[in-house]
Amino acid sequence: QAAQRRLRAGEELLQANAADKAAEEFRAAIALDPQLVLAHYNLGQSLMAQKLYPEAEAAYLACIAALERRNQMTEAERTQALKDIDDQIRELRDLVRQIPPQTKGGLDTTLRALPFEQRIRVLEQSKPTESATVTIPAELRLALGSAYLRQNKLADAEREYTAALASDKKLEDARKVAESLA
Repeated sequence: QAAQRRLRAGEELLQANAADKAAEEFRAAIALDPQLVLAHYNLGQSLMAQKLYPEAEAAYLACIAALERRNQMTEAERTQALKDIDDQIRELRDLVRQIPPQTKGGLDTTLRALPFEQRIRVLEQSKPTESATVTIPAELRLALGSAYLRQNKLADAEREYTAALASDKKLEDARKVAESLA
């Protein structure tokens, strides 16, 4: 419960463009629950916003490690993790519904909902399975590729963008970046 509160506080701060304070909340959530995949992902997002690319890379890699640990859960742990993920998705969808309509000179509602939709996709794709195969969400691969690109680690960036595109054909931006690196 405490980890979820810190996660929500961090998300609110991230939406308010307070990336440094958001990162503190995400780190606190991770300290309370290292398996909280979305806290790792959001930490990476907040670090990218601060242009702390090596740290963002580490956060995204920690997110992947948390996903890998999820597939080693017992049945009871998996059931609880699925319930927690469904609760997080429901909360994010509620937040999307609360976004006010576009105001004159303001961002379109669809654009303001995009960060929430990305988090929802990460959560949906991060649900633990009974198989030993770990599915890394395309959005996570895209984010990791961006962290690599900002550090001029072009081969790593290309690998992640290509993997993101292979797992989600809708990621047109990833395709364009991967082609430009090839």
